[in-house]
Amino acid sequence: MPVCVKRKMGEMSKAKIKKCFGVGAIIVMSGLVTACAKQPSSGLNSAALTYQQRHPIIVDTSPTTLDLPAGNEKTHLTAGMKSAIKGFADDYHRSGAKGLQVLVPSGSSNEVYAGHIANHARGLLEKRGVSKNHISVRSYQAQSTEDPGHIRLSFVAVKARVDSECGVWPTDLSSNFNNQNYQNFGCATQSNLAAIVADPNDLITPRGNGEINAERTGAIFDDFQDNTPPIVTPIAVSDAF
Repeated sequence: MPVCVKRKMGEMSKAKIKKCFGVGAIIVMSGLVTACAKQPSSGLNSAALTYQQRHPIIVDTSPTTLDLPAGNEKTHLTAGMKSAIKGFADDYHRSGAKGLQVLVPSGSSNEVYAGHIANHARGLLEKRGVSKNHISVRSYQAQSTEDPGHIRLSFVAVKARVDSECGVWPTDLSSNFNNQNYQNFGCATQSNLAAIVADPNDLITPRGNGEINAERTGAIFDDFQDNTPPIVTPIAVSDAF
């Protein structure tokens, strides 16, 4: 188009004029199409939140508790209470906590009986490997003198959690035309991951490499050099199949 402008209109043939105006029309139309097309600066759905951003996993310290019911007549631990205390002690060891509290009700109707059960619980914790120096027995004021109080075992450790409330549907999914994740998307997955992770510190930073088993490494290299196939242990198949 600029080449055509430099010449006089009288010196141009009709074919050249038609050609120039045709090129000009194409340029104008392409400019209009470009002006109408609005593209996001950072790709599609640039404003949409991912489920990790909407429902982040928070790693912080929080208490882990176990409430033991203590009636007005019981002075010993039941089989179910013993099993719960053993599992609580195992969780304490895995958490890496440095102290465990045994809270006993004071001023309740079962104050004397709760004291006996708390002593049995402390002895079982020590048998489970919890150091007696790390166990502290404290009392708390019961809300009522007529009702029995509970014995609470507690320790503070690093835990993973999600603050979001799952099951929230503020909008109708049938009217979502923005191609974005809905409010509840990924909430259950994030909550389950936070609940089942063995060590919440793994969500912050990866662990270092473990020690190398030199004996096993040597055996693998020897088998490789000797072209020895790996030993596969046969598995017995049930007759039912």
